[in-house]
Amino acid sequence: MTVAPDEQKIAVERIDIAPYDTIGTNYFENYEYNIYVMNKDGSGLRKIKFPE
Repeated sequence: MTVAPDEQKIAVERIDIAPYDTIGTNYFENYEYNIYVMNKDGSGLRKIKFPE
């Protein structure tokens, strides 16, 4: 977590996990490492998109 110099925004790294396949008893997950910015009260969460 990083706080902006004006202490109004917070940047956080989050691992988003989503299932993408199930075969019988096998379960596979898709992990995405993302950066989000939000207001210091937790509102206004938005994902930062980076070019691939």
